[in-house]
Amino acid sequence: MSGIRPPAMCGLYLPGHCVHWIQARLGWEDTENLPEEGRLVDVGSDGTLIVDVGEEVRRLWNHQPERISDAAARRGDVVFHQPRWGLLAIPQGASRYLFCVAPSESSHRPCPVEAPTGTPAELLRTAGGFSIPANELRGD
Repeated sequence: MSGIRPPAMCGLYLPGHCVHWIQARLGWEDTENLPEEGRLVDVGSDGTLIVDVGEEVRRLWNHQPERISDAAARRGDVVFHQPRWGLLAIPQGASRYLFCVAPSESSHRPCPVEAPTGTPAELLRTAGGFSIPANELRGD
């Protein structure tokens, strides 16, 4: 996929920040809590998103609102919200852009200047998770 800026990998896997691959996999495999089609109504510069799903207005938050705007503008503002997994998908051809979203009324942690470091236990506690690139595991 091309056309929108790459994701900001701030190192946080907290709601509204980076999508963790396990979160994405669980959302993809979930046959009971399916994504619901909606329309992106508004994107605020503070990260607040307004999504209309049927007759329900959902207020969400993401750390990269400009990236969501770019992706949705290419698709006519069609989005799919999967609240159970905190995911917002924007179709793009045969694929989709995937964003981690949080309810806008919850507290949000700003992105750190540098990605958090520490032991896996520390990263789970302070950053909401971690991921290790495969090339680091293989020693490439």
